[in-house]
Amino acid sequence: KEESFFDICGIADSELAFSNALAHYIKKYANLFKGVFGLTSDTVSVEREHEYIDILIKDGDKRIIVENKIHSAINRKKSDKAGESQLNRYWEQLTEKEGVLENNIAAFIICPAYAVEQMREDMKQYKYQEKYDIISYETLWNLLKDVDETYGDVQFGIFVSALQKHSYDSLPKAKYEEMKNKFKKRITEKNYSY
Repeated sequence: KEESFFDICGIADSELAFSNALAHYIKKYANLFKGVFGLTSDTVSVEREHEYIDILIKDGDKRIIVENKIHSAINRKKSDKAGESQLNRYWEQLTEKEGVLENNIAAFIICPAYAVEQMREDMKQYKYQEKYDIISYETLWNLLKDVDETYGDVQFGIFVSALQKHSYDSLPKAKYEEMKNKFKKRITEKNYSY
């Protein structure tokens, strides 16, 4: 695997960069994400950082919360009571403050494949954890890896390529692939003519 633009820019582990790109492509290519997020329309509204929600998708009356985690856990504030976290704050923001009906809300946490089991374990301590489904970067990558060329969108292909780093089922495997790619690049950049 060749280094992606995300690697070159040093943002391959940036939740912010991936959230920005994911929000952009959900809005641009909503039809690709129907099976992942349960979208019903090809045209959706997407907001970044709506009341601290990483990505909020509006699909008709439906609201979809997407929380992106790469190297971080569920956040708690000092003022949170036991079992409270950003998960219940986001849910309550939509239901209590914005009047969205609970059956019109879907909620997801996206994390690297190697972090899914740990995320499931960590979530057990929080209110509303049962309302959130976990999606791995591997799921996204597998969904999108074969469609990037059909859209002729070079930037989309770069985004899809960047997803692969977080699609491995173990962090050592991801680091190994990263090291292998850097090694290959160094070998090909050297001129070994004698």
